Amino acid sequence: MTNPIEVKAWPTYDASATIVYRGGYDYDLSAYKTYTATALQVSEVFATVAPLRSAVEVYKSQHNSLRDFLIENLESGDISPETAQEISEIFGIELSKTYQVTMQVEYTATISVPIGDEPSEDDFDIRIDYNGTDGNAETDDYSIESFDFEETF
Repeated sequence: MTNPIEVKAWPTYDASATIVYRGGYDYDLSAYKTYTATALQVSEVFATVAPLRSAVEVYKSQHNSLRDFLIENLESGDISPETAQEISEIFGIELSKTYQVTMQVEYTATISVPIGDEPSEDDFDIRIDYNGTDGNAETDDYSIESFDFEETF
């Protein structure tokens, strides 16, 4: 004998049904506020979000394509730097390229430490500043390959 299949009926959609939800930005749940909305209001929000998300993705794609176009044509000399700059400002595009740079640096410093204390590699931070025109640098990763110190008088 086969087991009967249980069929559950979904409730009908009631646009005026009240939905209660809590919201806030604090980890303390007691700080959250309680809000109410109708089912219709919630449906309208969800109906609006999907097309907006799609439009944002299209805009990002077009923005990136225009950026690539400007950079390629600027580098090839097909458009002037002034024209590329004007277009990039209109559309809020940063005309730059990103490079990953690997370098080896040997650094020698003279430091003073209290008597009874010795320097360790954990006492030092490494920071890279890029001094090029209109650029910046973010140090993603660094390592200290060797660390040695010698007492001087």
